[in-house]
Amino acid sequence: MKKILTITADNASSNTKAIDYLKSKMGHWGNGSLLLEGKYMHIRCCAHIVNLIVRDGLKKLEKKILYIRNAVKYIRSSPKRLEDFKSCVKKEQIECKGLVVLDVSAWWNSTYMMLEAALKFGKTFWRMGEDDEGPYISWFGEEEPDLKDGVVFCDATLKMSVTLHPASHTTFHDLIAMEQEIEDLLMEEEELLSETQTSKVLKDMTLNMKMKFKKYWGDLDK
Repeated sequence: MKKILTITADNASSNTKAIDYLKSKMGHWGNGSLLLEGKYMHIRCCAHIVNLIVRDGLKKLEKKILYIRNAVKYIRSSPKRLEDFKSCVKKEQIECKGLVVLDVSAWWNSTYMMLEAALKFGKTFWRMGEDDEGPYISWFGEEEPDLKDGVVFCDATLKMSVTLHPASHTTFHDLIAMEQEIEDLLMEEEELLSETQTSKVLKDMTLNMKMKFKKYWGDLDK
């Protein structure tokens, strides 16, 4: 029985070169060692592609996300500031067991979690601005982003990133769900009677995501 070797990696050029080198070496072994001439030996990491897709969409919100990231950094930069934040949470009577979390900017899922947590404390952020008119104001101040449509991509990333059990048999269903979500978002924006600045931004974000999706996965019905 022949054994099949595939390597899953992200899109770093160094990975591609390394696998091309390995394929060239295996190609000289003979006896059909390189199945289908190595066409499917290099499989791109699906979770990494989802990250690229959403990152393309988030480019329109980079400034707003930066403000929120800076505000979280400010709050978590010292025990005193964190205590001030907790005090404002009590004043606003916000019932939430967790606190704000800082993201890893290169990994979109952590950014989603940061924004999701920050939205729960929206009133607290403004309260801090009222109580502390010092350096905090210069760190934070933009409209809240809308995250309700990010759930599908967040869930898919988490499912694709598991390490204790296989996920390849569920990935195709996740791709279909993401493609449908993108199409639904586009339809929602196109059905609006009047185009606002917000709807224009959302439409541009969705189009960027659609282009990146098709770059890597094309049309799923094919």
